Amino acid sequence: MKQLSDRAILLLHGRIEAQGTPKDVINRYIGLVLERQSRRPRKRTVGAVSATATATSEILGVQILNARREALSLVSSGEAVT
Repeated sequence: MKQLSDRAILLLHGRIEAQGTPKDVINRYIGLVLERQSRRPRKRTVGAVSATATATSEILGVQILNARREALSLVSSGEAVT
């Protein structure tokens, strides 16, 4: 995400939680995941370590836009896109 975009938005329950550079938004997402994990009771095991991944994310859509902000399905070499 960091290499493909210059802007990112983090949605939480359908509302914008953070927006800005991908690095800043990803850091906010990681912070939210760590905060959520720290609030959960931890499993105790004897003689073993238990770890589970519970945080997930999903990209719902991506668009490439031309200079007029129209969606493109094909990009020509040298064409400015967003």
